[in-house]
Amino acid sequence: MKGSKLQKLIMDYLTALKYPVINVVIASRNGESDLVACIEGHFCLIEVKGAGDTVKKLQEIKQAKVKDAKGYAIFAYSLDDVRQLITQVKTSTQSLPA
Repeated sequence: MKGSKLQKLIMDYLTALKYPVINVVIASRNGESDLVACIEGHFCLIEVKGAGDTVKKLQEIKQAKVKDAKGYAIFAYSLDDVRQLITQVKTSTQSLPA
């Protein structure tokens, strides 16, 4: 699937689940992710990768920084990757002390 179609599918899915999502159309810095979402109150970056797209080193570095700051960041090759992210966020949220 083309990256643009997958990106729209992911945005529609997150919106249907009532998770705020922002499509980063123009970024002032290289390596910024395609989508920024708030899932269960957590900062999540989603870099959408369609058929033939490759991960760039700067994207890996940016995602590592978000993870180091206790945020979530994924490379989404399918909608299932986003579903797994949501499950991961929900699972980690449930394990936090009240």
